[in-house]
Amino acid sequence: MSYPTRIVTTNNLSRTLLNLPIRLLHPPSHPNHVLALYCSLLSLRQCIHLNTDLDKNNNAHGDVLGPEMLCRAWTTLAEIGLLILRAGFGGDAAPNWCRGIEGEIEDAIAKGLHLSLAPKQSSLRTYHTHLMLLHSHLVLWQHNLKFSRSLMKRVWGSLSASDLPQTQYTALLSQHASYLSSVPVTSVMNNANKSSTLASRPSPVDINTALQIAETLRSLGSRHRHPDIVRLAILIKLRTLVRAQKWHGTMNPADQSIQGSLPEAESALGLVFDVPDGSAPFSSDPTERGVNTLLERMQMHVLVISVLYYTFIGDSKAASPRLSRLHQLLDVLALTKGADAFLTIPLTPGPPLIIEMSHPRVLFELGYIISSVSKRDTVGRDPRRKKFLAAGLLEINNRTEELGFPKWSSLADARELEDRLAKIKADFLCEMAGVCIMRSEFEQAEGCLAEVIAHTRTYSIFPFFAARITLHHAHLAHATTQVERALHYRSSSHNYGSGTSGFVRVAARAGEVGLRLGLRAIKDHTLPVSMRDTDNDLNTMACDVIEECRAYPGVLTAVGRLLEAITSKEIVKAKHKLKASLDIASRAQDNHLRAVVLALTSAHYYDTASDHAQVMLQTARQLAAGMGASETRGNVDSGRPRGENYCGNSPLGLWVGERFLELYRRRGALDKNETLRAAVRILPSRVRNSRVAIPLAV
Repeated sequence: MSYPTRIVTTNNLSRTLLNLPIRLLHPPSHPNHVLALYCSLLSLRQCIHLNTDLDKNNNAHGDVLGPEMLCRAWTTLAEIGLLILRAGFGGDAAPNWCRGIEGEIEDAIAKGLHLSLAPKQSSLRTYHTHLMLLHSHLVLWQHNLKFSRSLMKRVWGSLSASDLPQTQYTALLSQHASYLSSVPVTSVMNNANKSSTLASRPSPVDINTALQIAETLRSLGSRHRHPDIVRLAILIKLRTLVRAQKWHGTMNPADQSIQGSLPEAESALGLVFDVPDGSAPFSSDPTERGVNTLLERMQMHVLVISVLYYTFIGDSKAASPRLSRLHQLLDVLALTKGADAFLTIPLTPGPPLIIEMSHPRVLFELGYIISSVSKRDTVGRDPRRKKFLAAGLLEINNRTEELGFPKWSSLADARELEDRLAKIKADFLCEMAGVCIMRSEFEQAEGCLAEVIAHTRTYSIFPFFAARITLHHAHLAHATTQVERALHYRSSSHNYGSGTSGFVRVAARAGEVGLRLGLRAIKDHTLPVSMRDTDNDLNTMACDVIEECRAYPGVLTAVGRLLEAITSKEIVKAKHKLKASLDIASRAQDNHLRAVVLALTSAHYYDTASDHAQVMLQTARQLAAGMGASETRGNVDSGRPRGENYCGNSPLGLWVGERFLELYRRRGALDKNETLRAAVRILPSRVRNSRVAIPLAV
């Protein structure tokens, strides 16, 4: 039996070579990703070389690729070239097989644009837009940000109403991303040969331009009747405001702040939480449709921002239902295997729009840390704030599942995700150190700080966390009464914080003022009024810090009110400021700060309303004892009294105990006095200096 002979023509060979990259490409997590790029580049070079030879020989059999196929070949070559550059194989150190790839990309883009602009080839117009966007990505990779944005503007200006919606949306989204991009600034790390890149924040002008582009995208989506695009535009606006750190502002429709935009975003995505008392908030069951839909993924982003916002302003009541809804979505996301960061938005007419959002792994790990941050209470044997952190760290350290990427992702995308996950782990360690300090678990706090320093050095991200790490060291030194070390680290944190986070800088200054005020109070305690220190510099610094704290709602505002009460010479004003600080701490469920405020407030009623002072002291004592309570009660049979298993916040507990001794002495309650005196004798051995100021760690 004979089979017909199949003749492979040159045209078929060219088409086969052109289609090879689609078959060869592997995601960046695959071990053959680089080999696939190498083979794809070879096939495209051979395809174009073969077509060029046929064209020179005036092939009359029609084997030369047509304009559309040739334009596709040049476009694919530019795409593969950019994947090679983003894999780290560009520049003078590139291997031989891709050396000079930048020139090949530029040549491919130029020839593709020439074909797409041919008068008789109107069907190639979509290639023109795509090639222009590829050109802008190339010049952005070359750190020419200004030229990249100029190309984006040119692309948007060249579009018309006849262009497909997918093309218009892609141009707008690319232009928006360019205004949130910035040329990285290299910062050399001390005692290391590695360097870390700190990207400068977008300027206010760039932020305003990005917000205008988001509004344009929203209007365009409304015009084409694409509700998913409208929701996406609202989410993009909200994320842009987060990037600009515009957390609060006036509540009006034109307000460009998270405070004004968040209700609109929640309403657009079907998240309704403000319901009458006695009614349950709206919450659709995510298990009915699965979590891998566009709407629910966008809901997760909005919920992450909303939980952070309401925690930031100290409104735990508003954050709680949003966190519960986020947990519902994350529970189903955990069951989704192989999900990646790309989602498809169907559009009619025309092809769908593929967008990139946060990777599911990032959202899943963020869920742990956001849950911990929103639970500000650290009092108790097993506080949920610490429990979420421990579970999140366990999940990170035991992660074995391979991260999902599509074929067209690059090694740069994989490295960016790895870098982001490394930063999230550093966030976990910083938060765990802070919780351990508040719970007087100092050995564990030192271990967390040592681990986060080693971790950030390993991944070259230490400059991002230098301010927070130094501030935690200041808190640890303050809590262990190492005064000079605490002041030194607060100054260092102030210097670092000026270039990273304003919140960290203000927190460092507030902590320094609180410590200096406590030291001055100890010094003046034994001196007559006429000889007490009047440090004008400290008073001026305190006034400046109080004013800065007002710019940050929530905990820092409460700290500012607390400092204002301490520095106030009027008793009525001091009581008013302490009450305001206590209200904020109670609304935020921050019992660590609440214990300090109660202790300071009791001092104003100590001589005039002892019963009222005793109630506040009892509450402060319970809170102080709970800051470090062991997970299980002490075993009396082991020979160790239960009270020796933990002592909580020793300085605060000692201070409260001494106040109780004085109250019982005044009332003649000798039995209670002797019992309490025996308990107070234990505490000084646990405090390096029994005469320390009440901790004001921010």
